[in-house]
Amino acid sequence: MRVKKHQNANHSYLGEGVTILELVQKAAILYDKQNMAEKRRLIDFVLSNSIWQQGKLIPTCRKPFDMLTVTNLFSQKKKAVNGKIDSLRLIWLPRPDSNQRHGG
Repeated sequence: MRVKKHQNANHSYLGEGVTILELVQKAAILYDKQNMAEKRRLIDFVLSNSIWQQGKLIPTCRKPFDMLTVTNLFSQKKKAVNGKIDSLRLIWLPRPDSNQRHGG
């Protein structure tokens, strides 16, 4: 029974993660459609302690948005070098999965 509960929780967690990533992909479009008060709430939700440095805004993202920013920068650098985006699994899961089945 415990295993089943953990499997269900894991599926729920993955589903929520996918929903968040889909929302992030649409964030700019959704942001543009909001009134100023909602835009401010969104900025406050995503950013923390941003600073002005040499005439530029240096944003600091709250968790988990900071991880999405790192992933995006990594993928853009890979695309600039290779002309394509390789699997982002290397950022999220840099080591082989412990559940890999070895052929034999």
